[in-house]
Amino acid sequence: MARSSLPVVSAAVARRLLLGAQGLLDDPRRRAGPEVLDDLIYRMGFVQLDSINVVERAHHLILAARLQGYRPALLDRLLERERRLFEHWTHDAAAIPTVWYPFWKLRFERHAARIRRSAWWRERMGPEPERLIGHVRERIAREGPLLARDFEHDGAEGSGKWWGWKPQKAALEYLWHTGEVAVKARVNFHKVY
Repeated sequence: MARSSLPVVSAAVARRLLLGAQGLLDDPRRRAGPEVLDDLIYRMGFVQLDSINVVERAHHLILAARLQGYRPALLDRLLERERRLFEHWTHDAAAIPTVWYPFWKLRFERHAARIRRSAWWRERMGPEPERLIGHVRERIAREGPLLARDFEHDGAEGSGKWWGWKPQKAALEYLWHTGEVAVKARVNFHKVY
């Protein structure tokens, strides 16, 4: 049997490598600033954005545990103003270093193909998805960043507590999942596309 060319490390070294990559071996007293936070998230790969808020949203707790003086406005700055991070889907919504955006092109193409085949998405966008997507795209181009609630809809809302989307929300999500629009900001955790 051929020997692997990969280095073999002990469990203790492997633990330290993993903890280091997650910023858990860094000096927690170092001051939070844009460069330090940007570097931390880059090393972590991304930080999952959590919609649940009991004490604080989990992504803020994760970052505060690693950086003394961390404030949510710092993450907002990197995401919304400086655009060093972009929001997209890993296994959940996440803030991802923008340097990786070009590598998401294939993912966007795959999302587009999957969504076009999906009965779930077709049901939410209605009988004329291309016309609907075109209308939503045109409104954003003309008016700038919009929330889903900025779109009127006379029809019945979808069913279900979580996925009762109106067709325009489904079109916005399609444009986001396929990389055509980005999340500019969040207002009470609602996406501004």
